[in-house]
Amino acid sequence: MKIPDNYIKLRENLGFDNVSLGYTTINIYTINELINNQKHMQNSCINENSLVIGNEDLCGDLIFINTADKNLPVYLLYTDGSDYEPDLIAVSFENFIKILNYIREISFERKNPNALEKNPIPSNIKYSILQCIEKDNVSIYLDFWKDLFEE
Repeated sequence: MKIPDNYIKLRENLGFDNVSLGYTTINIYTINELINNQKHMQNSCINENSLVIGNEDLCGDLIFINTADKNLPVYLLYTDGSDYEPDLIAVSFENFIKILNYIREISFERKNPNALEKNPIPSNIKYSILQCIEKDNVSIYLDFWKDLFEE
């Protein structure tokens, strides 16, 4: 599968490969990882227009984009076999990057469970971030992002 040029441009300007908050890290594969591991990263539950771009490492769930849509919507596929229907977690890769940046901003001194316990995220900040995510990403599976903030 050809990696879309608009994805490559956005990914190259990302400036980071993962975001950690408490127990969870969201990993975004580098372009070289995508090129070298495309066959390994494809999953039979995902169609030919899907490109796995990362994972959520707590459960190993796959994060992928729909390359048939110019906005490159971002989905989550649970790898535990409980749900074969992917969940939309960002209406575009660009919005996904915005969400990751929100999380990066609040993850300072909260990148592992102990640090998060010592420095919990105030409820008003969680609420504000979730509102921003929901406003920019209508009809997504917001529970994925809510669960990220659970302590």
